[in-house]
Parts: sequence; structure tokens; C-alpha cells
Amino acid sequence: MNSIIAYFVVTGGLGLWLVNSGWGALGLVLASGIGMLAAAILHAARFYMISQRVRAQT
Repeated sequence: MNSIIAYFVVTGGLGLWLVNSGWGALGLVLASGIGMLAAAILHAARFYMISQRVRAQT
């Protein structure tokens, strides 16, 4: 779910918006970088939540 949000929603939506706003290829590069950052943040948050659950069980 995190990857779908980060890559399709953030990267795709932002990339489409930036290209249509006149940014061209640079807009795609920016959207790709922001999408990867969003994926890293979402995956880190998920890892933190899972590790807290495991820690609470022990």
C-alpha cells in the first residue's frame, strides 16, 4: 500500500501536474525524487509501527 501511494499517487500525480504546468522533463525528475522520498518516509513509518508492536509483545 505504501508503494502504491508513493509511486502512483505522489510520483504519478505530481509528475503529471508538473509536466502540464510546463516543467517538462525536469518536472518528471523532481516528481521521481519526491516520490522516492515519500516512499522512504512511509516505509520507515511502517517499520517503526511494526517494531513497536513486536517490542510490546516481548
